[in-house]
Amino acid sequence: MKGITWARDSHGLFDYESRHLTKKTMKTEQDIIIMRHGNELSTSHYNKESPFEEQVKAMTQQEDDKALLKIVNHGN
Repeated sequence: MKGITWARDSHGLFDYESRHLTKKTMKTEQDIIIMRHGNELSTSHYNKESPFEEQVKAMTQQEDDKALLKIVNHGN
């Protein structure tokens, strides 16, 4: 998968005119949570046995860190 982030001065909308995009390609074979830390994306293992909110809280380092999504394999 490919993630693209940009500076947050565009009210959360994608800034099509921005020349300062941060791109990251990620691969996974396990359940993960994708977090945004500033302009960087990171992945962490997602544990189905633990509440999502608790896992995100443990991964949050700064006030503007945000969980973007979780990817879970259901079956195959």
